[in-house]
Amino acid sequence: MNILNITATDPAGAIYNMANAVNKFTEHKSRVISFAKVKQYNFKDDIYTEDRLKIESPDEVLWLLENSDTLIFHKPQELEWDNFFIDFENKFFKRKITYNEITKGKQIIFQHHGEPYSKQNVFELSERYKSLKANKIIVVTPDLLNIKNSKYIPNCIPVNDFTYIPRLDGKNGYYPINGESNVRFLCQSPTPTCNKNMELFAAVCHKVKEKYPDTRQFLLYNISQFECLRLKRLAYLGFDHFQGWYGLSSLEFMSMGIPVINGADDNCVKHINEFFNIDEKQLPFIIANDENGLQKSIENLLDKPGLRGHHGKKSRNFMETIWTEKYIADKLIEYILL
Repeated sequence: MNILNITATDPAGAIYNMANAVNKFTEHKSRVISFAKVKQYNFKDDIYTEDRLKIESPDEVLWLLENSDTLIFHKPQELEWDNFFIDFENKFFKRKITYNEITKGKQIIFQHHGEPYSKQNVFELSERYKSLKANKIIVVTPDLLNIKNSKYIPNCIPVNDFTYIPRLDGKNGYYPINGESNVRFLCQSPTPTCNKNMELFAAVCHKVKEKYPDTRQFLLYNISQFECLRLKRLAYLGFDHFQGWYGLSSLEFMSMGIPVINGADDNCVKHINEFFNIDEKQLPFIIANDENGLQKSIENLLDKPGLRGHHGKKSRNFMETIWTEKYIADKLIEYILL
């Protein structure tokens, strides 16, 4: 089966990672076409049309559109997909291409990545899919399951890529950064920054620093993905957000063997446990739901370096053995073939 992912932008490289997982661990083939890029993040891409079509013919893109068995449209709020191919034709191709032509005889899937639009316009999206003849709907976090007929399939991380392998030097999370040594960095890497509780995290870090002068808030934002991951590996611990679900950032921290604190609620944890067929004790999230809980969790890890090491090893092992690329890629294919 040939799968084609179509997106305006790739959220934190998640689509690229999933397509690669399908290619590595299944007999199927997956490609990604993206039509825009957030330049400062410089996420990896497969076919980025602005680059590809300036220097090559559009034949490969057209072939993929015509010959793929399954089309997965991502981030539905960014483009009017039913009108999109007419615009696409005007920009790149000599003949008219329509949504109905490209999707005829194919399985059509829409996938959501936790955008505020998806949460605020559930009914509108559900109705729109009827007109777009969507066969299936995928959501990458459980909080989006209120979208009608949706299926939870999480993002994956290529844990053996060197950018995610835990650091083997240093002791207890002390690394020199920006000229400072013997400092423990409390890290957050929001992409995007909306609803990520950044001000609250800054306030907690300020309180923690009064008791632990060797700590610093470490905010990674508006830099390339490679640089973000490189610096993230130097963190003492990570914080995601309090929105009731987890972000890709949590998965990255865990892959790096760094304890991560987030606000995943009971519903989120329940669906994760069901998807991976695990019990609640196996999930390595350190859960805090408010400012007080966050401060206590941070100070507990600062007071007990051994506990930090325990959580870090548990997190890395979890990503290597349970939240794996192969397991998630197999689940995706299983759902597509239903």
